[in-house]
Amino acid sequence: MFDWGPRQLSSEDELKGVQMRVYTKPAGLIGRFIGRALCFRIDDFSYFLNRKDGNLQRVEVEASSITPECEVYCDAVRSERVGLTFSEVARLKRRLNMSVLDIARYPIAEFDVESDESDEMKGVLHFHGKSHPITCVKQIQARDLLVRCPISMRKFNIPPYGIWLGLLSVADEVDIETRVSLNALKL
Repeated sequence: MFDWGPRQLSSEDELKGVQMRVYTKPAGLIGRFIGRALCFRIDDFSYFLNRKDGNLQRVEVEASSITPECEVYCDAVRSERVGLTFSEVARLKRRLNMSVLDIARYPIAEFDVESDESDEMKGVLHFHGKSHPITCVKQIQARDLLVRCPISMRKFNIPPYGIWLGLLSVADEVDIETRVSLNALKL
């Protein structure tokens, strides 16, 4: 049987050299001073490639695979990282899955690529029941291709997280960062 559809590459098999992470920043009057920027790891994702030319068509992320990883410093390179305790990871994962992402209703996020240039990628993100165009910036760092996609959570009707009337909160914009080892590009 001929397989004419897009070729699927998954994080479990072919994409071991690819890392996806989500970075959040603290916000709020007090949060800007004592809040923590956090990094979340995405463990389960798939890429769909066009069989004719090998271009990226779509990226799918399993929302339940987003796991709190560590604290980062808010500098340009997001310097590493203070690890989170087991109880912090469990608390953040529970809050993320139930309150923020609502994974029971929205289990998958999809990014449909419309254009893929040498320095940027444009497409439509389908997330949390909404669809909006986004632009991602691409750059080479050492032996990796780095793709950064800033996303406004408000556009996707994701409720803002904050305590103490918003004095400690999470910034509306998060960065989704994909780091692809140049060795992994030789599929």
